[in-house]
Amino acid sequence: MPKHSIASELASAATKKGKGGAKEEKLGFYWTAVPEAERPVRQAPPPPKKVVGREVGVGLDVSHLNKRRQRARVGKITRNVNKMKALFANATAAQATSTSSSAPSPTPQ
Repeated sequence: MPKHSIASELASAATKKGKGGAKEEKLGFYWTAVPEAERPVRQAPPPPKKVVGREVGVGLDVSHLNKRRQRARVGKITRNVNKMKALFANATAAQATSTSSSAPSPTPQ
């Protein structure tokens, strides 16, 4: 199709908008300033959860490893986390017994 016929078709299509002939619609979006009092208040994001075992590799990305090494890493991390939990339990139990034994016992008078 020659260029002049394409241009003429586009021009005629632009003027024939609908049954009523050429209608010109002006659509626009205008920015308006919202008063400070009407602006929504942003909520602070929740604090990140404390992950037990971050020191031994919990939550780290292991996707760069092959599947065999990923399985091995998960096993090692699980073992180390269980050891850490046992150590923390022993430490808190020892601390609880030491504080109860060091507390002065009531003496009857």
